[in-house]
Amino acid sequence: MRDTFPALDESIYLNTAYVGLPSNSLMDLRAAFDRQYLREGDQFKIKGYERLESQREAVASFLGSDATQTFITPNFSIGFRFLLDVLPANTRTLILHDEYHSLENAWNERGLIAKRIALSVTVEATIEAELVTGNYDVFTFSVVQYTSGVLLDLEVLTRIKKRFPEVLFIADGTQFIGAEAFNFEQSPLDVIAASGYKWLLAGFSNGLTCVNQAFLDFCGITKEKLEAIVYAGHFDFLGAASLAFATDQLTELNFPALLEEKNKIANCLRQGLANRNLLDPIVNARKKHASIFNISGDAALYEQLQNRGVRCSQRAEGIRLSVHFYNNENDIDRFFQVFDSLV
Repeated sequence: MRDTFPALDESIYLNTAYVGLPSNSLMDLRAAFDRQYLREGDQFKIKGYERLESQREAVASFLGSDATQTFITPNFSIGFRFLLDVLPANTRTLILHDEYHSLENAWNERGLIAKRIALSVTVEATIEAELVTGNYDVFTFSVVQYTSGVLLDLEVLTRIKKRFPEVLFIADGTQFIGAEAFNFEQSPLDVIAASGYKWLLAGFSNGLTCVNQAFLDFCGITKEKLEAIVYAGHFDFLGAASLAFATDQLTELNFPALLEEKNKIANCLRQGLANRNLLDPIVNARKKHASIFNISGDAALYEQLQNRGVRCSQRAEGIRLSVHFYNNENDIDRFFQVFDSLV
């Protein structure tokens, strides 16, 4: 498995939350597409449109969504803005503090009304309590918080959604899709949007957006009209092919088994961090967590880790580490050898 990800030979790669690694097979596909464009010219574009329906079906199959309400977009940021542009102007929204900057910016750019609540150990209870006291149309959030790795509990959100069925749940899934098991139609979400270059390992220039009928009805728009907005002009043919290829590949490789491997490695990292008292108190107190961890560390420590071949990211006041199924326990052991030698 690791042989198909050459970057693993060059570093201790703990940075999927920033960029997921491309595989040899994905790059072969992308190279073949570029050669096809070189040879075919206009026919490449014509065939790109002909392939779009089957590509949307591939992505929808992976997500458990309706292919006619699943859209391939250039990335999360653009797809998310497509959706906000069709929301009524007076939409009242609940949002978490310190959300992913593109999600925050999208709301601010449009002057939409939003109240923010703090992330906490009991964040789901806080959300429910606020929905009781407030009068909201939308709750928008990242399923996995990009800085801390806090994973909102979809089982609890399902119960909350049943209590407030009129509130739309609009989610950023960029740090979630490809990292956790998910079925859109069985979830409490009305919308999910994500980029494909992180946990889906689909390379750059692709993303996805799924909507349900409740969202369309609230916006007073048909799926055909939304499709016309999303696909106005041309789309990224290479990006769409890459996303369909990546979702098919994860299915063929037995995605549930890959998640089991990822979770085993994430638990190994979590335990090592806990043994060194490096876990955020919120993370330490929650049973469910993603494969992203943020530990205390300044710019000097980050630079030292980079110099020793540890790929990670600076986020907020700390250093963010993340693992995927292509990591192994040796990666974790090597990281702690380096880390322990520096602190």
